[in-house]
Amino acid sequence: MALIGQTYQLAWGLNLLLLVWTLITIPLMLLGRGKFLATFWMIGFGVTFFLNVEVLYYVFEGITHSEFHSNVLLCSLLFLTPLLFVFLSCVPWLYKNRPLISAALSGWSWFFIVLIGWLSQFFWYDNAKMTGGSIKYVTSFCIFTVALLVYFIPKMYTKETAVTHLTMRTVLIASLFFSAVGAYFWQSNSMPVIGALSNLVYLSVLAWAALKIKSIGYFNTVTAFICMRIVVIYLEVFGTMLDTGLGLIVGGILTLFVAWWWLKKSDDLARRLTKNGQA
Repeated sequence: MALIGQTYQLAWGLNLLLLVWTLITIPLMLLGRGKFLATFWMIGFGVTFFLNVEVLYYVFEGITHSEFHSNVLLCSLLFLTPLLFVFLSCVPWLYKNRPLISAALSGWSWFFIVLIGWLSQFFWYDNAKMTGGSIKYVTSFCIFTVALLVYFIPKMYTKETAVTHLTMRTVLIASLFFSAVGAYFWQSNSMPVIGALSNLVYLSVLAWAALKIKSIGYFNTVTAFICMRIVVIYLEVFGTMLDTGLGLIVGGILTLFVAWWWLKKSDDLARRLTKNGQA
């Protein structure tokens, strides 16, 4: 497609090229049976989606003839796309005939749900306005869609245990809650300290979820992010002290303390999660 565009001097950007690629490869993705294929297509779709956000806005504006409604539709779509893919991954035909593709779509969708919940905490670091109070309508759409997904999780993931259903529901609600709260306060004031603390609370919820499903890998990853976030908070709060020798020494001690504490506690947690008591 890039060669055709260069040969015929088409005035298309990379975003439209990837959009065409995404649309024409949907049948190929559905015909395939491998997890790698679905993962590769999902990455391509994600890149295409974010590169075409501005194009989507103009499409919505052309349909609604309203800047307000265009903002509401676009912001809602940005938050709800991962949830829509969760529903798509559980379509009976796809789940039955393409189980690996269904699993890949579901896994990547939940990854982006968790990622959105984490990124939304950085709303606290900036102060920006959405015209006409459109954030209220966006939040309403998101609450409705999340409520539907929370209700249908046991019906969609029938092979999972009740503990897993509880974990998925908790993560989904936490992602919505922290995103909504951050977005509302983001409209008025920038409060970096609150954003940093809420980020730690959200990561703690994810760590709890990893413990509930007994996933050591996820738990170690999340707690590593918690440790790094603590160090980053120190850099944010005491940034001016880092120019001095005392600041560098305190920062080094804090980093070593966090690493020592985690190494000491990780063995205890691992022993608790194993059946025979051996880490």
